[in-house]
Amino acid sequence: FLCEVPNELTGDIVSQTSEVLDLLTQRLNSNASDPGRLLSATIYLPFKEDLAAFNPIWDGWLPAGSAPVRACIHGALTNPLMRVEIQAIAAIRPTDFS
Repeated sequence: FLCEVPNELTGDIVSQTSEVLDLLTQRLNSNASDPGRLLSATIYLPFKEDLAAFNPIWDGWLPAGSAPVRACIHGALTNPLMRVEIQAIAAIRPTDFS
């Protein structure tokens, strides 16, 4: 279970999404997982017009054929400068006991 928001709040949806996905990748990798092991994701976008720019970045970040169940919610975030927040659930990699 993880959630990421951007640290750099001066950027647009493209830069904030790229940062959040980089942070998610780091957290997943440090916890024996990766973007291809996401089970579900909830994406919060305060500006509904940002969805068109968000989707290709999201799709390009995921390995082909591994898209999780996803919901996009339009609503205010805790900081009005945030353009995206992503909450996700991921499986860990199987342990090799051989």
